[in-house]
Amino acid sequence: MKSKLRNMQLAELEIAKNFVMLCQQHNFTYFMLGGAMLGAVRHRGFIPWDDDIDFGMPRADYERLKKFILTKGGNDISVLDFTLGNSHDYPMKLVDKNIRIINRNVESQNTAYAWIDIFPVDGFPNNRFARWIHGFVLLADRAFLKLSQMSTGVALENPYRTGIEKTIIFIGKKIKIDRILSERFLMKRLDKDLKRYPFGKSKFAVNFMGAYKLKETFSTSLYSSYKLYQFEDAQFVGLEDFDTYLHGMYGDYMTPPEPQKRDKHKVEVE
Repeated sequence: MKSKLRNMQLAELEIAKNFVMLCQQHNFTYFMLGGAMLGAVRHRGFIPWDDDIDFGMPRADYERLKKFILTKGGNDISVLDFTLGNSHDYPMKLVDKNIRIINRNVESQNTAYAWIDIFPVDGFPNNRFARWIHGFVLLADRAFLKLSQMSTGVALENPYRTGIEKTIIFIGKKIKIDRILSERFLMKRLDKDLKRYPFGKSKFAVNFMGAYKLKETFSTSLYSSYKLYQFEDAQFVGLEDFDTYLHGMYGDYMTPPEPQKRDKHKVEVE
C-alpha cells in the first residue's frame, strides 16, 4: 500500500508530465528548480521526503504559458494565479482538480488540489549597487505581502526561516496585521517590481519567489543552458550546470539535511 506522501508525489508527477508535454508541443522554455533539480541529481526523482515539484521559466515564457492555458486550455491542466483571484501565492500553480489534498501548512488548514509550482525567472540589474537596491525593494515587497497573508499564505512551519522572519511572523500574528494590509495591492506592486529588468537583457537573473529569495540569483547564462535529467519514470529539462546552481543553493548538496529540517509543506492526499 502506498503512503500518503507517495500518493502525493505520484499525483504531482502526472501534472508535471502534462506540463512538460505542453511545453514541448508549444515551444515553451522550462527547467527544474530547487528540490526538483536536487532530486533529479541526487535521487533521480523525488527527494524521498519531499512533496512538491518546482519548475522555472524565463518571464516571457511564463507569461505566454499562462495566457495559452487560460485561452486555449492545456492537457487537463488548471491554473491558480493571483491575477485570476483564485490564489494567495505569487507563483503560478498548475493543479489537478481530480485529486484533493489537505494543506496543514497554513493557519487555516484548507482543502486544496494536487499541484506543481511554476516560477518566473526575472532579470536582475547588471550594476552591483543597482542589484543591492533592487534586492532590497523586492525583499520589502515580499515581506509586506507575507504580512498581509498571515492566515492564508504564510508557511508557519518552514524550518528554513531566519530568526528575524520568525519574529516578524510572531508579531504579525499577535497584532493581526493582515487585517489592515491589502494583499491585492501588495501583490500587484511586487509583480511590477519583479518585471522591472528583462531576463534577456540582463547578465544576472533570479528566481526571487523561490524559498531562498536572493540566494537564487545566478548568471543569466546559467538559467539559459539546459539538458535532460531522469526524474522517476520520466525525463525533464534541468539546468546544465547543476553543480554551480545546487552548491550555491544548498552548499554540500549531496549530504541530506537533518531529519527535523526535511518536512516543509505538510500536505497529504485527502
